[in-house]
Amino acid sequence: MTETAKSFTAQATGEQRFRALLEHASDVIMLLDTDGTVLYASQSTSPVLGYAPTENAGRHVFELVHPDDRSGALELFAELMQEPGHLVRTELRAMHKDGGWRRLQVVGVNRLSEPAIRAIVVTYRDITERERTERDLRETLSSTSRVTSSASTGSSPSCGAFPTRFSRPRMPSRRWRSCWSSWRIPRGS
Repeated sequence: MTETAKSFTAQATGEQRFRALLEHASDVIMLLDTDGTVLYASQSTSPVLGYAPTENAGRHVFELVHPDDRSGALELFAELMQEPGHLVRTELRAMHKDGGWRRLQVVGVNRLSEPAIRAIVVTYRDITERERTERDLRETLSSTSRVTSSASTGSSPSCGAFPTRFSRPRMPSRRWRSCWSSWRIPRGS
């Protein structure tokens, strides 16, 4: 086998390995030209944004970016173009094929000077659900904090103000007995 044939075989094997690694990755890998035109998108673009891998080839990537996020994305892209190997990170919204918006965590790297790549390499993942979960958690913690705060200050949303001091020990009124019973810890716990 000649050196040229060996080189060609090695290159083909490397490309097959590369495609096999990317085929089921959860992050999307996209290659962009210097003007933001999509040259390549990995298979994972389908579950993330609903598009087939070749559907956006030739399209300007910034058409998919939410109008409110577009200027910031363009500024980062311009910054990225200034220096080979430069890396930028951001979060933005991108249009799903169904017309909805998905929140993405994006990393871009300038690989234009590398002969094997000659593109801007962008990886992104959908963080929409994570953002929703974090927001719900913040709301739950805020509610819990309000309940804890009102309990420590002597009030309860269901029982009103708790008596914080008694002049002498006494049996609470009927209203207080029903309220206190809901706060009692069962024995054996």
